[in-house]
Amino acid sequence: MPNKASNLSEINTTQQAAQQPVPTKGDDAQFERLISAKEAALLLNVSTTTLLRSARRGEAPHLKLGRRVAFRLTELNRWLQIGTYNGEAVCVA
Repeated sequence: MPNKASNLSEINTTQQAAQQPVPTKGDDAQFERLISAKEAALLLNVSTTTLLRSARRGEAPHLKLGRRVAFRLTELNRWLQIGTYNGEAVCVA
């Protein structure tokens, strides 16, 4: 089981990477980096299974890319700030 220090290191690395714009060939087009369910779960301090279950039920904002589920940090932050998603209450411990 990873220790708390390594989890915090992963979270900081994920947050820093998500803030970096992705270079594109277009004019000023920039896209927010998508994070994996594992990265999002670390940031939210929940298990990956719990987060994926919430996404499958439509309770958590997510993107479905084939079989892969991805998350945007801005959408997760908005979800936590507003307290609801698709009319469902967010339970944050």
